[in-house]
Amino acid sequence: VYVGRRRIYCTTEEITRDNVIEVLNALLPMHTLNSMEEEYLYWYRRGVQPVLDRTKQVRPEINNRVVENHAAEIVAFKNGYFLTKPAFYVARRDEKDVNNRIKTLNEMLYLSGKQNVDNAVTDWFHTVGIGSLYVEPYQDSECPVRVYALDPRSSFVAYSRRPGNEPVLGVNMVISGRTDSTTEITFDVYTRDRYFKLRGGTTGMVVTGDPVIGTAYEVMDEDINRLGDVPIVEYQYENSRMSSFEAVMPLLNAINM
Repeated sequence: VYVGRRRIYCTTEEITRDNVIEVLNALLPMHTLNSMEEEYLYWYRRGVQPVLDRTKQVRPEINNRVVENHAAEIVAFKNGYFLTKPAFYVARRDEKDVNNRIKTLNEMLYLSGKQNVDNAVTDWFHTVGIGSLYVEPYQDSECPVRVYALDPRSSFVAYSRRPGNEPVLGVNMVISGRTDSTTEITFDVYTRDRYFKLRGGTTGMVVTGDPVIGTAYEVMDEDINRLGDVPIVEYQYENSRMSSFEAVMPLLNAINM
């Protein structure tokens, strides 16, 4: 049963080089659960649906395995409805100075390629319930910022339990190597004022049914977070963090049958 992605919370007040591994390892199991569900929803939208594994006890020679992919249809409709034209900012106050600065901001975001990033993030949260956007400073007077869409299966944000649920840290994972039983992972961990680069790995595989366990075990690098805030932003389709077709998946499976 798919009922939306779990929101990840962190109760640690201050994250330092001394405790970042412990904090991250405490959060990874919850992200792993989300990631496995997102993986299923991603491929479900692509057409890998239960009807393809259908078996019949009676007249097994007559066994139609046809995917009527309404999940992809729903996502395409939602994408088109939500972003009929590029997103841009407008000023609440009709003042010349404010309007000029808003126009400059919109021009910077256009040059940064944010329109394409918005499309990718929207596609992700309609497909798996969450979309992730990454922001970083860039040395260009005309466009001092760059934005990128991250894969939510390998990135997440952890939030405070305090009122307001402010972001505490953002994590992006990159596969850096593989062996027969282990996948080596590099973790980029961001707090409001620090950046940590960690080495770790995962064991297990979804396709074989072996439990997937992720672990960080070494701090490779540490630096100042010059942005001054968590640079990974999560967008959600709705409050339950479900995808656009998740609530009707039983019906979609019944249509295929």
